[in-house]
Amino acid sequence: MSLLKWSFRDLNLRGLREFSGTVHFVAPNRLRNDTGQYFSEAVYLDDRANALYKLPPIEPRQEIQLDTIPSKPIRTRDAGAIVVPPNLDESGALLRELATSYLPLANAGGLFAGFSDGPALPVELSVHHEQDTHSLIVVALDQP
Repeated sequence: MSLLKWSFRDLNLRGLREFSGTVHFVAPNRLRNDTGQYFSEAVYLDDRANALYKLPPIEPRQEIQLDTIPSKPIRTRDAGAIVVPPNLDESGALLRELATSYLPLANAGGLFAGFSDGPALPVELSVHHEQDTHSLIVVALDQP
């Protein structure tokens, strides 16, 4: 977080937090959010199927049926090289780019990434922009 207008130093927050649950599969192609967090934006990347799903906003304890959501390829073959296609849709571009960069964590499985509407760590900043805080939450998971 850049603090240039308040200080000559940047602020870095790091830590661990244990959520009440995780994002996981409850059935084939059916994801459930048991983190207790609301996700305003989310994607699921299935590395084995080379499929990226842009998910709707997800409430805590909500389930999402993946086969009802159209997918896009994560990467394509272009003259023998594997490339990540350019993002023509600017909506969710940052989240998809971040999720793709975390894909090696999935170890050829699936990866959920979402922006939660609030800090993932128990911190409070005494600035009027605090309500605009978002956290990136990444979960590596596998199909049941």
